[in-house]
Amino acid sequence: MPTDTATPGLVQARFVDLDAELLARLQPVQVILPLLARDHDALAVVQRLEALGFTGRLIVIAPSLPNPRMVERELRSHGPGTRLQVLTP
Repeated sequence: MPTDTATPGLVQARFVDLDAELLARLQPVQVILPLLARDHDALAVVQRLEALGFTGRLIVIAPSLPNPRMVERELRSHGPGTRLQVLTP
């Protein structure tokens, strides 16, 4: 179940809760997600959001990577194109 946080306009949701109803209710313009999580990775989220018709921006937070642009290209190739950006420290 998504939870509102102390930051206005920011909602935290679990991967298992990511569905059409949630997107319709929240109408996000941007989704921020980790490259890797305990039960999923960014590719799974990207694929689900694309299947649900999400057209907003995707920001993937990643640890230091040897080639972050390669990871970004791979994730972009699954639908979001330039709407997706990988951020590293």
